[in-house]
Amino acid sequence: MGKLEHFTVHDLRRTFRSLAASLRIPGNVAERCLNHKLKGVEGIYDRHDYFDERRIAHQTVADTIEPLVNFEPVSEMLSTNRERSR
Repeated sequence: MGKLEHFTVHDLRRTFRSLAASLRIPGNVAERCLNHKLKGVEGIYDRHDYFDERRIAHQTVADTIEPLVNFEPVSEMLSTNRERSR
């Protein structure tokens, strides 16, 4: 595994927000996932907590990154597949 470069919590937040956008999660939901207060008319009038929408957004991003974090090396996948075919 390569050397891990320095990063901060804000880098993780930025990554979440970028992934959310790429997954077509609505901007107002993604901003609420980051606990950002919405400004203007929307921030004043929209008092919905978006709990279910935020839960789905978090799960969607988690489902996207999980395979990247919990990967099996190719050699292990091949040996597992060979054992199954016997």
